[in-house]
Amino acid sequence: MRVACWTAGVDSRGDTRQRTSVSPRVRLSGATTVNQRRQLHSLGRPIAQGRTAEIFPWKEGQVLKLFRPAWDERAATSEAEKARAVHAAGLPCPAVVEEVRLNDRLGIVYEKVRGTSVMQILQRSPWRLRYAARLLADLHREVHEGRVPSLPALHDRLARGIERASALTPAERNALLRMLAGLPRGEAVCHGDFHPENVFLTDQGPVILDWNDATQGNPVADVARTTLLIRGGALPEGTPRPKTLELMRGLLVRTYLRRRFARGRPEPGEWSAWQTVIAGARLDEEVPGEQPTLLGLVRAGLEG
Repeated sequence: MRVACWTAGVDSRGDTRQRTSVSPRVRLSGATTVNQRRQLHSLGRPIAQGRTAEIFPWKEGQVLKLFRPAWDERAATSEAEKARAVHAAGLPCPAVVEEVRLNDRLGIVYEKVRGTSVMQILQRSPWRLRYAARLLADLHREVHEGRVPSLPALHDRLARGIERASALTPAERNALLRMLAGLPRGEAVCHGDFHPENVFLTDQGPVILDWNDATQGNPVADVARTTLLIRGGALPEGTPRPKTLELMRGLLVRTYLRRRFARGRPEPGEWSAWQTVIAGARLDEEVPGEQPTLLGLVRAGLEG
């Protein structure tokens, strides 16, 4: 069994640009800061870490996701707000216990989740691929049936990603924005980072981690994002049996899509457009090694 931790999307993102923002409303007084500094020193080694945060054991049944000093506090606060709203809506998200500040670093205390990730199942038992794909599809459908009106709009998030993607030419950027504007919006909860490493099986049922990219929008877009991540997302360094997982990508995607769209598939033109837009927005994340593939997908989609 593995303790599920929050590694800030290290498995599916490669954006290493640092963001800074200090919010006066959450700055602590000097006396409190000294006390918290002792607490930080006593935390010991992190049990996991990623690009944006380190994970430490906290109180019994809890873990602390402590954001790195340069990370945007607005993004950290937004993650806590989203996780609270999603959990309150009854979706399988770890509960937020509280927000804390240690040594002027913002942190979120989550309930601890004990379980095995779908990625670990695939690594240990490749013959369970179809089971894993169907589980992902059914759980993703459950997410899309949820409604959380406070979440930001997916269309707006994608538009910002396309506008910031430096690899795109001005003509490509404008074409993608026109394509996005023509696609249907929606009100479904969209996770934004739904893939085998973020889904854990526990004694209480499946739990989904990392809701920091959650939005509300068209579920087909969220499925396209998951498809892109499974097909071409970079595997974390040190992943066991990487060659086996590479060979499994195609079958996993096909089985997942067949199950997820069993009640009705999107029109081919809409599906193709979403794949193109999602690839364009993904370029903004600047994941090492992915740019040539993403640009190829964008240009093929725009030409088609």
